[in-house]
Amino acid sequence: MIASAPGKLLLLGEYAVLDGAPAAVVAVDRRARATLRPIDGAHAWVHAPDLEASAQLDLARCAWLDARAGRRLELVRRCVDVVAAEVGHALAPFELTLDSAAFVGESGKLGLGSSAAVCVVSAAALLAHGGRADATREIVFEAALAAHRRWQSGRSSGTDIAASAFGGVLRYQIGEAPSIAALRWPAGVGAVCVYSGKPASTSKLVQRVDAFAAARPDAHRAIAARMRELAERGCEALAAGDSAAFIDAYGSYGAAMAELGEAAEADIVSAAHRRIGELVREVGGAYKPCGAGGGDVGLALCDAERVGALQAKLRQANVEIVELALDAHGLIIEASEVSGE
Repeated sequence: MIASAPGKLLLLGEYAVLDGAPAAVVAVDRRARATLRPIDGAHAWVHAPDLEASAQLDLARCAWLDARAGRRLELVRRCVDVVAAEVGHALAPFELTLDSAAFVGESGKLGLGSSAAVCVVSAAALLAHGGRADATREIVFEAALAAHRRWQSGRSSGTDIAASAFGGVLRYQIGEAPSIAALRWPAGVGAVCVYSGKPASTSKLVQRVDAFAAARPDAHRAIAARMRELAERGCEALAAGDSAAFIDAYGSYGAAMAELGEAAEADIVSAAHRRIGELVREVGGAYKPCGAGGGDVGLALCDAERVGALQAKLRQANVEIVELALDAHGLIIEASEVSGE
C-alpha cells in the first residue's frame, strides 16, 4: 500500500503545550510517503533513501539485525512494536520504503515535522499490513502518538502527529486523551513561511528549557503562565474568526518565546529570526519561529493585501521564502496495493 501525510507549522503553543496549554497547528502541503509490500522470508526491510538508511528488522523480537544500520530508523521500529501490540501478533515480513524528500529545502532540513509525518504514514501502512486496513484516522493517530512518544522518551506532545493525521488547522491540548478540535484559517490573514538559514536541534533546546525550569522554577512558571495565556487567547481568536486578535496573540507569543530563550540561555529566537521579525514588523506584520526555534522555519502573518509587499521586502533582504499551502486532507491512503506485489 501507499500512504501519505502532510507536515505542519506550529502557530501557537511551543514549549507551553507540554505543560498543558493549548496549541494551534496547521498542516502544510509537504508530504511524507510510505510504500509497503509483503515479502517472503523471515524478516522485514526498511528503507529511507533520504536518510541514506536501510536496515533489516527481526519481527519476532522487533529488533534490528544490525543496530548501527537501524539507528536512524528507530522511529519505524517503535511503530512496528506499537502496531504488533495493537493487532495482537507479530507482523508478517514486509518491505517498507519511506520518502520524506519534500521536507528538505535547498539549504537542508526545514523543520516542518517530517518525523511526525513519517510516523503517521508508517503506522497507517503497518496497521493495514497487520490486518487493520479499516483503521480510522483516530486509530492511526493513537498508534503513531504512542510510537512517537516512546521514540522521544515521553516528550512528544502529539501536536505534529495530529496535524499529519487529520490535516487542516487544529486546536490541540494534551491530557489523558488529547483534545483535538478543527479550526479555520482566519479570513484576510496572509502568511509567508521563511527559512532562517540553518537547521535546529529541538531536543537540545528543550533540554535547556527543562534545565531552566529545574533551576529557577518560579521564573519558569511566570513565563509559562504568560505563554499559556497567549496560546489560549490566540486559539480563542481563531475559533471566533477574529483575525486581528489572532495576529496580536501570535506576535506576543513570539515575544514570549524570546523571553523564555533569554531566561533559559537557549537560542530560541536566534539572530536570524530576530532580523526577519524586524523586516516583517516594518510592513505591519507579526513573526515568530514555528516550533522549538533556534533555526528551521518561521512564519510571518499580515493582512492578506500586504503579502506581496512583505515577500518583496524579504527577497530584497535575501531571506529564503518557503512556498507552502494549507493541507486540508491529512492522512491519505493513495493505493491499497503496490503494483508488482
